[in-house]
Order: sequence, then structure tokens, then C-alpha cells
Amino acid sequence: MLDRFFNRKTNRFYPTGAMALYCYMLLLTWAASVPAGVLYAQYENIWAFGSGAGFNFNSGGPVYFPTGIQADEGCASVCDAQGQLLFYTEGYNVWNREHQLMPNGKELLGSIDRFSFNPTSSTTQGALIVPMPDSAGKYYVFSLTSYEVNPAREANKLYYSVVNMALNGGSGDVEPGRKGILWDSLLTEMMTAVTGDRCNIWLLVAQHYDNTLKAYNITASGLDRQAVVSNLLPANRGFFQGYIEMSPNRRAMAINRIGLGLYDFDPASGRALGKANLVMVKTPEAGHGGVAFSPDNTKLYASVRDTVNQYHLYQFDLSSGDSARMVSSKFSLGHYFMQAMKRAPDGRIYACDLGQGMGLVAQPNQAGNACQFAAVGQIGGQNWVSVFPNTIALVHKEEYPSSSILSGNCFANVRPGRMAALDDSSGWDYVWNDGRRGPYREADSMGLFWLQYTTPPCQAHIDTFRVFFPYGVLPSFQVQAGCRGQHNGRAFAHTYPGDTVTYHYQWYNATGNIRSDNDTLYDAAPGDYRVHIRTAHCDTTVTLVIPEEQHRVAFHSDSIVCTGDTLHFTNTSSDHYTRFQWHFGEGTVSAQANPIHAFALAGIYRVQLIAGGAVCQDTFYKDITVDPIIAPVFKAMPDSICQGTAVSFYHATHDLSLNLLRWDFGDGVAADISDTILTHAYALAGQMPVSLNAQFRACPDQIYIDTVKVFALPQVDLSPDSSLCLDDGPVVLSNRAAATHYRYLWNTGAVTPVLIVTQPGKYGLTVSDTQRGCSATETVTIKKGCYTDIPNIFSPNGDGHNDYFYPRQHLSSGISSYALKIYNRWGQTVFESQATNGKGWDGRCQGKEQPAGTYIYQLEWTSGARREQYQGNIMLIR
Repeated sequence: MLDRFFNRKTNRFYPTGAMALYCYMLLLTWAASVPAGVLYAQYENIWAFGSGAGFNFNSGGPVYFPTGIQADEGCASVCDAQGQLLFYTEGYNVWNREHQLMPNGKELLGSIDRFSFNPTSSTTQGALIVPMPDSAGKYYVFSLTSYEVNPAREANKLYYSVVNMALNGGSGDVEPGRKGILWDSLLTEMMTAVTGDRCNIWLLVAQHYDNTLKAYNITASGLDRQAVVSNLLPANRGFFQGYIEMSPNRRAMAINRIGLGLYDFDPASGRALGKANLVMVKTPEAGHGGVAFSPDNTKLYASVRDTVNQYHLYQFDLSSGDSARMVSSKFSLGHYFMQAMKRAPDGRIYACDLGQGMGLVAQPNQAGNACQFAAVGQIGGQNWVSVFPNTIALVHKEEYPSSSILSGNCFANVRPGRMAALDDSSGWDYVWNDGRRGPYREADSMGLFWLQYTTPPCQAHIDTFRVFFPYGVLPSFQVQAGCRGQHNGRAFAHTYPGDTVTYHYQWYNATGNIRSDNDTLYDAAPGDYRVHIRTAHCDTTVTLVIPEEQHRVAFHSDSIVCTGDTLHFTNTSSDHYTRFQWHFGEGTVSAQANPIHAFALAGIYRVQLIAGGAVCQDTFYKDITVDPIIAPVFKAMPDSICQGTAVSFYHATHDLSLNLLRWDFGDGVAADISDTILTHAYALAGQMPVSLNAQFRACPDQIYIDTVKVFALPQVDLSPDSSLCLDDGPVVLSNRAAATHYRYLWNTGAVTPVLIVTQPGKYGLTVSDTQRGCSATETVTIKKGCYTDIPNIFSPNGDGHNDYFYPRQHLSSGISSYALKIYNRWGQTVFESQATNGKGWDGRCQGKEQPAGTYIYQLEWTSGARREQYQGNIMLIR
């Protein structure tokens, strides 16, 4: 059985009675026909606008009274929860309820050149009042400068100030230091606010240069700097002026700026999505008439210029939700330019016809002429109306308590059903009385439960549930964990205090065996169990788990060590364990908590730690690898060689514990090579100390050293030159180097130390060491005659080719004297040299470049008994 009682508290009201306008009987006649029950917040019951005008709706219809405001367009006023005036503003000055300027409320934006009007009062929606969420008595005042402000850099900027009603003896004042704070720029003249879905308010402004809507989030934490940005329809691109209007249900937005655009609005995210271009305007300079939604959200009223430059007051039917049908539903109520329109607390829509007076939509929820629109003339005397006060959006917390009684026949149902929040689809911050979170929970015991949560826009709920189980309450269970591998776990059943029902129990383990037939399960191993509970009226089965005691046995140590190394074992077991026994795997044991041990032999040992505590005992294993100490050995074959030959090295140092083999061959060459066989050639002679360094992962490095003898090769020297000349005589060849114990072999087959050559050709001598078997060979070329190769042209231009004149081949190794002279065509000497290794002539004389042309050279050289002379011409090219 489920009984529910719901109680709702609200501070909204339903106004009744006739409306009265101070000067027009027509308004009095219509006031009598307004249906009762139109819902509106008292915070907008008093309007201050225009040139000192005011409306008071507290008695039902609007009653005129004078105010201190002087506003051409933008203005705002706010009341308290009882509908009594608090203050009003045109965005530049703030007046209190006594119609006096607040002490700090004058010129909120400082001194700005404003022509004949202040910088905000000529802005279509230049002033906006927003009550601070969760800050009673504090209000944001937003000020938006008009596009006519001079200098232009001050135009279309958004500022805010803070009014605190606790100041100035309760009459309110602008807080010091929170006055005229710049917030945004490059905007249009449109601004309004709408209540969000999370106890927040969205401040809406339009960016002019990129035709976007910016929604700033206002919460109890303050004003969020990061705006939510939405793209606006092309119909709303153009002039600065215009109006933003929100529907009463906060789900639709209309913008009248050049064209009339309709948008879907999401109060949860602050995003707007273009739905329809309802009316496009002929020219971009105007078209920013008023706009308003009907109280039931089904009708939209807007004053828009048509394609022949005439203004109409249109009504659109939005009830279909279809864009095309909404556009085609356009109905003209007449040719009126309504500068501003506003939905009033009496459920009607009031409109301002600039310079012509007022208009009134008496039944805005009705279609066509049934809406009863009429132009009602001027508002008495000098009080011309241009714009009504901006909308007041506020966060108002309403409490919605509810209570429920839940009763169950048997505890076996657990629970007659789950307890759930009354509104579980859109709320947040669901908190139960015991701290649980979420919109649902099971009623698993008798008692009183309550749930607190919030739903949009800011409704606080407290749902109360009283739960009864007349045939018994499901017992609760206390479980005591057991140790791994042991049977020392327990489980106990506890009945609800005051419960007089007799319960019978049977406990089963995971295999279905009965373990106990009373309210306690003893000596249970960790695992899954079920208990069957039976009473005179009900029975049920409950499953539970006896968990395993989480006491860990473990130790830390190195896993790889060298034979004989000292190994430290660090015990990391849980504090539960106080007794320890170590087994090191080779017969030795220890009872220390953190023992030290050394392994005498190589191998793999399983070290075991057995730990005991007050309740549990457990074992931990770890394998320790003990590496052997290995001495490296290698063999060199052969171990003595002649210079320039190679030695083969063989080694047998192989083990899993080996990381690296590093060779040093004694001749400055080292290498990391692990091959079993490797070779190395020696270019130098001498005793070569060869070493092999074996590096292991755990054991110390081991080094083995041996020596390789490298014998020098015999010296062979036939001539300082690679070629010799016969020059009509024989050449005598012999080894000019000292030689003992040597054997000679010429490539002609001769074995004598001296060889007489009479024919040109290539001759070679191999000298062998008769003691060590080493040998060396040298060759020389014998030519029939020798000559000097002299060029006939050169170009000393610095390019590295033919920059000098000199004999290309003059047998320098055999020359004993040398003389070179260069003459110009007049017989003057321009160059001479006796240096056999000089560079020759560079085309200069005493540092000056000589002209291109033909020059004469004379060359004379002597080699032994041979003397030769040369003379000829050389061409110098520039």
C-alpha cells in the first residue's frame, strides 16, 4: 500500500480585480475583462520610465505616479517580494524609493561626452537590474552605452555596478569600489536577462561585428567571465539598435533588429538556436520596434517595417512549433510603430508609440483581433513614453516538501519498491539523510528517510518517506574476514531493535553444504555464502561474502648476487605479523625480522618467509640467483708474428652472468667483442701486452693478460727515387740499408746483394730474415733517359691551376745546382731563382703584375757529372 501527501509553498501570487489607468476610461473598461489567475512576480509591480513617469500595478491595473527618472529609452526598476519599489535607473544614475539620487549613484560611468543625453538613456535596452543569486538585498546594475556616444571608443560598451540595499539606512546605495566596472565592448544596444535552470541567471547581449549572442552566467559565485556564444540569424544582422525579448517559459527568444528573428533557447546551457526569420525589413537603418510574448507563450507581437517602408504591429501564432506555419501566421493589427512593448503583471501587453501615445493588447493569448489591441492615446501632459523598464530575472528558491508512507508485507520483497524523488528527471544534488547520493534507493529497513534535491529553475525539494515492515525486518549481517587458507571467518545476523518476530536460519557454502542452522556462522573460510531466513509468514535468501584478511607477507632483496656476497633481506610484511621464520633454500634458517645471509655456492635458491600473527599465518617465496666467479682465459695463435700479419685469439669465457668482454690488443686498439674466435693484425713491431676484461652482472670484473711478439720486417732501400735513368750507362742497384743474416732475391732470379742493370724496366729486391722468416720487398723503375718537362703557357689568376711557371719534372732528388731566369721582350730580367724546391715565377716583378704576352726563359741544372741547359718561350695569360 502506498499513500502520498504533497504540500507546496510558493511566494508567487494571482492578482485579481480591475485595472485602472489614470487618464483613460477605455483602459478601465478593458481592466474588468482580464481573467483572474495571471501569474506574475511582484518584483516588476512598479515601473519607472520616460521623462519622470511611473506605473504602479499593485492594485491590479496601472496607476500613474511621478518619478525622478529622465530616460529617452533604456531604463529599469525593481521591487521587493511584496511589490514595494526599491530603486530605478536609466543606466547612468540610480534613484532610491524616495525618488532621490543615491549618494554614490550619480554618473555610474564617470564623465563621458554625451551630447544632449546621458550615455545610456538613448540605448534601446541600456539599463538592466539583476538581483544577485543568494545575496539578499544586493543587485547588479548593468549599463550599456549607446552608439551615438562621443568619442566613438566609448560607444556600445557594457559596464556593471552593485547596489546594496543595506546601505544608506536601508534606502540603498552603490557599493564603493563596485561602480562603473567595464565588462564588454563592441556590442549592440540590446540587453536583457533570463533565469537559468541551475539557480542562475543568463545576461544576454549581442555582439555587433560578428552577429552573435553572448550569454554571461550569473551565479551565487559571481559573474562568469567566459560567455556562451551562439550565432544569430541573418535577419538580425545590421544596425546597432534593437530588442531582445524572452518568452515566459524561458524556452523562446525573439530579436527585433532590422528583421524579426525567432530562436529556441536552452536555459540550462544559455545557447540559442535560430528557428525562423519571421519578417525581413527593407532598409538597414530601422526596423527595431518593440517585441513581446503572450503570457501563455503561444503568441508573439512585434512592430516591424515592411518592404514598402510602412510599420505594422504584427501578431504571430507560435503554437504549431513549425517554422513555416509560424511565418505564414503573420497577422497585422494595424500600421503602428511601437517603440517598445512589455508584458505587465496584469497579464496584458503595453506598447509605446513614440510621440503618439500608448497601445494595449488586452487579451494577448487570443488569436487575431480577439487579442483586443487598441491605440489609447498619449499618457497625459508632458510625460512622453519611449521605452518601458527592462525585464527583471531573478533566482527565487521555492520549497516543495512531500511525504510518503511505504509498507511491505514481507521482508522477502525487501522492500516494497524503491524510494524515488518526485521529480527525478531534471534535478541535481540528490542527497539522502544518511549521506547517500542519487534520486533512488532501496527501503531495506524500517524508519524515516528523506531526500533533498533541486529542480529547474531553482526549486528545493524535501521528499520524506516513512517505511514499515509489519511481518518483520530483514536482519542485518556483520561479517568477520578470514585468513587465506584458514577457516577462521565468521558471520552474524542482527535483528532490528524492537522486532519480536522469530527467525530461523540455515547457512550454505558455495557448494551447497549446510554450515550452520542458527544466527551465527563460525569457522568459515573466505568465500561466498548464502543464508536462508524463514519466519511464520515469510522467507528469503540472502547472499554474502566472507572476505579474506588483507594482511600481506612479503620481503625485498636483490634477486641476483655473486657467490659469497652479503645479501640483506628487508621484511615488508603487514604489521599484523610478529613472528618470522626464514628458509634460505640450502639448509640454513633464521628467525630475525630482517636477516643478512651469504650464499657460498652458485645456483638458484628459493627463499621462503613464514610469518605468523594474532589471527593469520602466511608464506612468501622469492628465487635468488647466485652467480659463479669465472676467470676469463684466451689463447693467441700464433703468439709471435712478423709485422703486418694477424693473430687469432680463442677464448672460452661463456656464462649467463657475463655482460661484456672488453679486449685491449696492446697496440692502442681496443674493442668490445664477444665472439669465440677473433683476429687482429699488428702494424707495429714489439712486445704487445694483450688483455681480456670480463664484466659480469653481479660478480666483480675479471682480467686475463698475455703477450704477443711482433717482429720488425727487414729494411730494403734501393734508391731515394722511384725511377732512375740509364743515360747511356749501366745503373748499379743494391740494398743501401744495413743488413745482417739476410737473404737476397731479385725479380730477375739473381740472389746477389748487387745487381747491374743495363736495360730499362722494373726491378725488385726481396730481403728475408734468415732467423725469424720475415721478408720485405722494394722496386725501382729504370728509364732509358731523363728529361725536364717545361710548360709553354701559364695563367697566374689565383684559381689554383697553372698559377706558377716552373719545370714540371727536373729530377729534384738528384740535382746539385739549378738556375732559372725569365726575360721580357726588351731583354730585361723579370725573374730569377736558384732554389730547387721553389714555386717558380708568379707573373710579377718586384711585386707588380707583368702584362700578358711572350717571355723568354733560360734553365740550367746539374746532377752529378751531368749538366743540361734549356731555352725557350713562355706565354703569360691574364
